[in-house]
Amino acid sequence: MMQSGWPWCFLLKERENSSWFYYGPMFTRQGWFNFGRDEMETLEPLLREHIFFKGLDEKFIQLLAGCSSNRLFEAGKYILRSGEEANEFYLIRKGLVAIEIDFTHKQPIVLQTIGEGEILGWSWLLPPYYWHFDARAQEGTRVIALDGRCIRDKCEENHTLAMSCSKDLQRSWKADLKQPGCSF
Repeated sequence: MMQSGWPWCFLLKERENSSWFYYGPMFTRQGWFNFGRDEMETLEPLLREHIFFKGLDEKFIQLLAGCSSNRLFEAGKYILRSGEEANEFYLIRKGLVAIEIDFTHKQPIVLQTIGEGEILGWSWLLPPYYWHFDARAQEGTRVIALDGRCIRDKCEENHTLAMSCSKDLQRSWKADLKQPGCSF
């Protein structure tokens, strides 16, 4: 590994007999561009801006970011299926998701369509932790997936976080129930 002038910039060889890969800032015609570490976007700002987490203490946002991942679902792909284990919930960043139930095994019935800014999946919160419906992306859909098992574990360790999340859940559910046509 060769070190450059910047503390975290270096060249590294990915595999034997491969070319060198540059990791760090580089000046291009468009200006400075960072390759590697600074290229990754943290989910903290996205969580902080979401209505569900507004006002949540910064240290809790950091804890939740550690349980989060960015996901993309193509149109027609299932995000979750009825009967499967429910260990995540999703903050919809962009796109539309149909919440469906399939009684006839022919054509699913769409119960509700949700979109940007809404939350998908509460079954991770209460035992027995199984989905009771299907959810399918109606178009390309970006979500932040939060690992429910990770959050449950962190709430067990930190009761202040548990109380704060409980209050936020109640506020969110109350807002959902006020929506016209809400069937949940």
